[in-house]
Amino acid sequence: MITEIPLSPIPNQAFSFTNGTDEYEVELNSRLNKLYATVKKNNENVVCNRICRNMTYICQWLIFADQQGNTDPVYTGLGSRYRLIWADGI
Repeated sequence: MITEIPLSPIPNQAFSFTNGTDEYEVELNSRLNKLYATVKKNNENVVCNRICRNMTYICQWLIFADQQGNTDPVYTGLGSRYRLIWADGI
């Protein structure tokens, strides 16, 4: 299943979502024109401050996709140029 997680072009943001019985918390932080992600699954850290790269998994099944080229995500394009995708079971 492929699902887009809606984002806003905000430099630092946190959100959560549920997938099946698992609760995920995601924090995105912008530093030095780079985007970093921290992901928790059921209140346990999965990754901490991992740099976000285009078409490179942040953690199991969570990935950013550039809709207009092949650049790494920056906060100004979140939700438009850069989409956060949950790609479960691909």
